Amino acid sequence: MERPEIDLRSASVARIFDYYLGGAHNFAVDRELADAAAKLMPELPRMMQLHRRFLARAKAWWSSQALATSAKTHNSSTSRPHWRVRASS
Repeated sequence: MERPEIDLRSASVARIFDYYLGGAHNFAVDRELADAAAKLMPELPRMMQLHRRFLARAKAWWSSQALATSAKTHNSSTSRPHWRVRASS
């Protein structure tokens, strides 16, 4: 299976998000559009960072709820859940 080529002429929302989060998986076209958007809405990069932090907290909370429910419905000393959710830090 061939890998699709990346169109470096078009910005990608995912790569712009990566840029706002300080990642390295973005290109000049993404950074240019991200910077232009940040000029119109200066709080945008911080909003994206807060969004990511919220998702990590929500994931951790849901994980704890699922494990707590599993512990209530199963004898935790003799059984193991068949799945695990890894919480982000």
